[in-house]
Amino acid sequence: MAAATQNQALSALLFLYGKVLEITLPWLDDLVRAKRPVRLPVVLSQSEVEGLLGQMEGMTALMAALLYGCGLRLRECLRLRVKDIDFVYRQITVREGKGNKTAGIISILRPSRAVKRAARAAGIAKHVSCHTLRHSFATHLLQAGYDIRTVQELLGHSDVSTTMIYTHVLNKGGRGVVSPLDLLRARANETRRVENSEPASAAARAVGRGAKSPLDRAEQPRAFYRAERVAA
Repeated sequence: MAAATQNQALSALLFLYGKVLEITLPWLDDLVRAKRPVRLPVVLSQSEVEGLLGQMEGMTALMAALLYGCGLRLRECLRLRVKDIDFVYRQITVREGKGNKTAGIISILRPSRAVKRAARAAGIAKHVSCHTLRHSFATHLLQAGYDIRTVQELLGHSDVSTTMIYTHVLNKGGRGVVSPLDLLRARANETRRVENSEPASAAARAVGRGAKSPLDRAEQPRAFYRAERVAA
């Protein structure tokens, strides 16, 4: 039985005996309400985000890129103005964060439906919404090594405990542990590879002198705008 159903039944009993029958049952006060289980947010992998964005175009594609690239809420994205974007510092100022309900429902439905269509077209079986891109933004930053306080500031969370939910997403338990034997074998394989490697080619020597290979430049993630949140 769901926690909400249990709590509803308990509230009904308390009302029945306390208000209707006017019978005092002390043991009812000692009953503990059921706690709702903590639900981990749905997070896309980087390849899934790439596939989703690849299925979008036009204004909704730009909005989805902002949701993922800056960790914006959908309403925050809809309220952006030209003066909120600083092209010199590559920074977006987010004003009037969560709680202000000024965005119109028609504007909200359009990107929401576009994201769901793109997820289906990309073959993503997860339950994807616009907010999933914000969850993915936070999780991928933590995976990249950014500290929890930085992520908290970018998301606009007043309490770090709200941001801590993303650390549970990353927690793999025993599945995330690499066996010491695997590390030894990997080190031995790397040593043999270096010993048996051929002389570096001209392109490899150029990379060694500090030049960027075309592959490195292609795989380097594009810098996006950072969201700076301010009070209304």
